[in-house]
Amino acid sequence: MSWHYDGTIITAPDATVSFGSGVARIINNTYHLYYSVRQRTDTGDRETIALATSPDGLNWETINPDVIARDSHDYAPHHWHSPSSFLDPQTDKVYFFVGASSASCQDVNYQGCVAMAVGDRHSSSPTVLPPVLLQLAGNAGLSAFGRIDRPQVIFANRQYYLTFSCPSDRLHPDWRSRLVPRRLSESSMFCYVSDAITGPYRPFPEEEPFVWGSERTRLERSGVFLDTPKVSYLSVAITPILNC
Repeated sequence: MSWHYDGTIITAPDATVSFGSGVARIINNTYHLYYSVRQRTDTGDRETIALATSPDGLNWETINPDVIARDSHDYAPHHWHSPSSFLDPQTDKVYFFVGASSASCQDVNYQGCVAMAVGDRHSSSPTVLPPVLLQLAGNAGLSAFGRIDRPQVIFANRQYYLTFSCPSDRLHPDWRSRLVPRRLSESSMFCYVSDAITGPYRPFPEEEPFVWGSERTRLERSGVFLDTPKVSYLSVAITPILNC
């Protein structure tokens, strides 16, 4: 498959706004792009997930700047990015997975979790649910991850595999100490498995919860960004330039 550049589809309104990764779906013959937005403010960064639509995949219009709205009861305001989607063959529902921060963890440096939202396959506005994954470390009720990037789910062998990445310097020391050093690098992808899409998810394999070989790729992450009847998954990987 070959690709060519057709130009910018969405432009940030000013220098305080930047865009991040997203995922596209086709709903009722219209392309829907859910993408990460970060806005710098005097009180800190604000992250949201916006929705843009297109009739042809070339001409886009943002119709909702906060389509997957964070629930402040379950989620802290620090991270809300990297949405991916999955059409579950078991339930015929569309599930979204989002890199987020848990409100239950009191240290802002260790709040990383995976948020979940669910909606009908023909609906563009999913409902946000409590975290589907919050791996705790130590005895202080803190997350093992300071930041979770590009969470995504793949269904295989009647199980759901959740993968994501985390910068190695953002791992909780207690969690990092139990990991096998040779599996850990800036490109390592973590892997969890569950019998149900809504969890609970457990480390897989339990002793070394990584996508084996990812530590050698020198690529930061992969992501499914379009799922159609003809193409089940299309994955891309991004070379690490900086960790935000």
